[in-house]
Amino acid sequence: MDDLNLDSIDVASYIVKVCAVRNFFMNLTKTQKILYCSYAAVLADCDLRLTKEPPLAWEYGPVFPSVYNSKRHLDGFIQGMLEHQERVAQTVGSRVLRDIVATCDLFGKYTAQALVKWTIKPSSPWYLATNGGRVLYKPIPDLLIKNYFVDFINKEN
Repeated sequence: MDDLNLDSIDVASYIVKVCAVRNFFMNLTKTQKILYCSYAAVLADCDLRLTKEPPLAWEYGPVFPSVYNSKRHLDGFIQGMLEHQERVAQTVGSRVLRDIVATCDLFGKYTAQALVKWTIKPSSPWYLATNGGRVLYKPIPDLLIKNYFVDFINKEN
C-alpha cells in the first residue's frame, strides 16, 4: 500500500475544520476516532495510507500519538486545530477528500464515547490487534483496518 505522506496533525486539523462547519461538537478523543475512521476509509476505498503515522492501539481505541502529544491537546486543542495551517485540500485528490468529508458526516454526529465503544468492539481491528485489549501500544495492521472497513462500507451502501 502506498502512503499519501500526510502529517497526522494536518489531517486532524482538516477534520476539525470540516466538523466545525457542520456544527459537530469536537474534542481530542472524537478527533482521534474520526481521524482513524478517515484513515480506514481512504485505505478501504483507495488502497492508500492517509498519514505517515499509523494508528496505534491504545487503551481506549486507535490513537495517532503525534496528535495526542501535540501542544494543541491542552485546553485549546480545538482552537489550535482550527488555527493550524494545514494543506490537506491542496495536497490530495478529490476522491480522498470525499472519503474524509463523508467520514466526518457519518461519524461526526456521534459522541466521543460512542466512537470509543464502536472502535473497540469485538471483531474490530483494534480488538483483533490487541487480543481483546490485552496487548496495547502497537500499530493496528493496515490489512485488518482495510478488510474491516471494506465490509463496513459495503454494508453502508
